[in-house]
Amino acid sequence: MVATADLYPRRVSGVADARSDATRSSVFNPEQRGGIVRRYFLIFATLVGGCLIVSVLVELGFRFVETRQNLQTVHHQMAELAAVQIQNYVENIAQALRIAAAPRQLDDHQLTKDYAFNLRTLIKNVPSIRDVFAVGLDGRERLRVSRITESVANVSVDHSADPFFITARSGKTYFGPINFPSDSLEPRIAMSVPIEAYAGDVLGVLAAEVNVRYVWEVVQGIHIGKSGYAYVVSSAGTLVAHPDLQLVLQHKDFSNLPQVAALREPGSGESGTGLFWSLSGQPVFVSYQRIPDIGWTVLVERPLVEAYAPVLMSLGRTSGIMLVVCLLVVGAAVRLGRRVVKPIEVLREGAGQLEAGDLNARLHLDTGDEFEELAEDFNRMAARLQEAYAELEQKVAVRTQALEQSLKEVRALGETIQAVSASLNLQNVLQAIVLRATQLSQSDAGVIYGFDERAQAFRFRAGHLLRPEFISTLEAAPPKLGNSIIGRAGVTGDPQNISDLSDIGPSASLQFNTLLLAEGYRSILAVPIIHGVKLIGGIVLARRVVGGYSDREVDLLRTFANGSSIAIEHAHLFLEVGEKNTALQLASQHKSQFLANMSHELRTPMNAILGFTDLILDGIYGNLDERLRRPLEQLQINGQHLLRLINDVLDLAKIEAGRLELNVDEYNVDEILEALQATAHPLAETKGLTLSVLTESQIGYCYGDSKRMFQVLINVVGNAIKFTRHGGVEIVVAAENREIHYTIKDSGVGIAPDDLVSIFEEFGRGDPALAREFAGTGLGLAIAKRFVTMHGGRIWAESKLNVGSTFHVVVPRRTIDDGTGPQ
Repeated sequence: MVATADLYPRRVSGVADARSDATRSSVFNPEQRGGIVRRYFLIFATLVGGCLIVSVLVELGFRFVETRQNLQTVHHQMAELAAVQIQNYVENIAQALRIAAAPRQLDDHQLTKDYAFNLRTLIKNVPSIRDVFAVGLDGRERLRVSRITESVANVSVDHSADPFFITARSGKTYFGPINFPSDSLEPRIAMSVPIEAYAGDVLGVLAAEVNVRYVWEVVQGIHIGKSGYAYVVSSAGTLVAHPDLQLVLQHKDFSNLPQVAALREPGSGESGTGLFWSLSGQPVFVSYQRIPDIGWTVLVERPLVEAYAPVLMSLGRTSGIMLVVCLLVVGAAVRLGRRVVKPIEVLREGAGQLEAGDLNARLHLDTGDEFEELAEDFNRMAARLQEAYAELEQKVAVRTQALEQSLKEVRALGETIQAVSASLNLQNVLQAIVLRATQLSQSDAGVIYGFDERAQAFRFRAGHLLRPEFISTLEAAPPKLGNSIIGRAGVTGDPQNISDLSDIGPSASLQFNTLLLAEGYRSILAVPIIHGVKLIGGIVLARRVVGGYSDREVDLLRTFANGSSIAIEHAHLFLEVGEKNTALQLASQHKSQFLANMSHELRTPMNAILGFTDLILDGIYGNLDERLRRPLEQLQINGQHLLRLINDVLDLAKIEAGRLELNVDEYNVDEILEALQATAHPLAETKGLTLSVLTESQIGYCYGDSKRMFQVLINVVGNAIKFTRHGGVEIVVAAENREIHYTIKDSGVGIAPDDLVSIFEEFGRGDPALAREFAGTGLGLAIAKRFVTMHGGRIWAESKLNVGSTFHVVVPRRTIDDGTGPQ
């Protein structure tokens, strides 16, 4: 045996020596090789086989799930397609009936002879309509036109109690149940619409008997697989259409069929899929789609065995392949184990060269066994890698070029939308939209309209490449929603593409098209601008050549219009927000100035009243009669309360006006607590409550506004005493991480969870019933929150009704001089 490798000639002998040593080892100790085979290669074969089995089983599971999802999608699409075709068929007949129902002329609110001509035209244009008759408001027939029988109104029959008359009399369109008349094998339904001279002015009812045989053709044209089929049932479970016409002619009742019975269950939805049993008793995969208004349902069935046949066949093939692979793995492991002591070093060195990036590396082994084949495989692999690397570079270049082209298109559209969204000025945004749309589509002119929902018309907003005289014409003649191409686009939600306006010609009902044609434009495209479900406008682009716009251009402009709708809404919102912000700022400024002026004007005379009251009580003006002392003391108490209220209003006004600043300096927290206890203790003692102040130790000095901090604490503690009927108030102070944490806990009436935020707002007093029982202005906590925020702290409350409340005030030990937060 010869084993060599390029660039490593000295290692060939070493490999040969290793082979000789291995040969001698196998000769003198034959059991050793067998042990290695059993210990390593058979275990390896078992692991590989097990991994193959697990991976195949997992793959089969995923394939089964994917097959089921694909079946659901295909069946649902077929059912939905059939439902749409049937609904469009019936709706087109109903639309023709509505058009014919509108009277052109009235004679004293009575139908004229021209109306009979309209009905004969309807019979002629709509072959599915067999009979059509007009019913007056008294329920008697006024006029009848028939395709088969004599056209004579049956005035003896009173239709006032019939469902078709009641429904249409209320202004709605009526779709009757399916019926099979004795004189025909084709199914029919009854339709009726109101006869209205104007919207809401019902003069009668126009009813028609309609042949719905077309539903059979829709059902017979649906084929799924070899034996899949579709059929239609009514809301009562009666068979409407089926590939087997004998079942339809027998008026087969499918209401007891499991899949049809499931449709009557609550929550069945407009569409769905499931596994059921067919009429013949075999399991089937069923999808259904309801048809609105008519009350019918389209069902698509396919035998379950046929639906999953590909998966079952794949399972058989995969199992066979897996068995063969496992046998091959075991055989290869045994054979490889018998020849394991071979010149592996050569292979390792060649692999090292390949790993280092030398794709020219080749191996030369002359062993006459699998190692020689492995070397040849290695050489072929290296050659293929070399070829693949060259091909990969070429493919990467081609793919990069394609991606760059796609990126340029996406970038151009993105830059266009970005340019449109760059401004928040509404008129600039609209002008940018019409400019970019004209450039993107390479059109000769462009117009953007805004939709006036009240007038149901489109108002000119901006144009590009238009004559000023033509712009004036467009402004004077706004397109209506119902008689223009942009109106049609707005109603349908889809772009309207007209390749040649001259084919349509001038029309009074399409005045907008007439104006464009007169200006020399031959093809136009109207794209609606819809934000969510709301129509906000549209873009009209025009060219002077015949041919219209390509599908790619239509899709590009549709995407552009969708993106532009966001920019338009943002501009609208920005304009509205700007106007409202200006009004709110002005109102807030006036309020703050008024409160500040009024508070100052009220405080001056109130100080005089309190001053003179103190002088009288102190006996400066002589001895005071005891009968006057009590009223004067009450006057002094109420005056001080009013003065505090005025001071609160003045502080709040100064804060809102930005004229109140903190007077920061060092202060002793313990001194504030002593003053707080001295001030609040009489208030608590008066109500029979306990008041306690607990601190871990001496808190010491802080840097801030001591006056405002005392005002915060006395407001919170005063509220706690006021809203506590029995029990007491506990004040706990602790120093935590360079902050002072004040906790005020009471056993009062508590606060509802919904009011825990509003109590810190101006005039927020929580529950109105409690507010009437406990007097107050609702400004104390609002001012306290403002002062705490100015110190860079925070305040919040926790409460449980009828148990008590806990207020937390946390401020930093040191507040910066401008009063905006901690240093």
